[in-house]
Amino acid sequence: MVKVRDHLKTVIATRRESWRRILAETDDKLEWIPAPNQSLASGERRSVQVTAETVQGWLQFLDTFEAELDGELLLPHWRLKQGFNLRRVF
Repeated sequence: MVKVRDHLKTVIATRRESWRRILAETDDKLEWIPAPNQSLASGERRSVQVTAETVQGWLQFLDTFEAELDGELLLPHWRLKQGFNLRRVF
């Protein structure tokens, strides 16, 4: 279980680094995941546009998930009034 938590923490750090790199990129060529000021790769048929709100939402999710993993934010549970500490589960 400790390895699982460590892996999840690594995933969070990797996603933060990924978003940092996506936002730092300045060209507009062959973007798989475009920054808000970029477009998708030419010929790409997806209609998803990454907005600043999308990026903020992901970063907020990562912060929340990390706080839950660290036990700083309790997870709600229908039988527990205050929720439970996910760090204790791990």
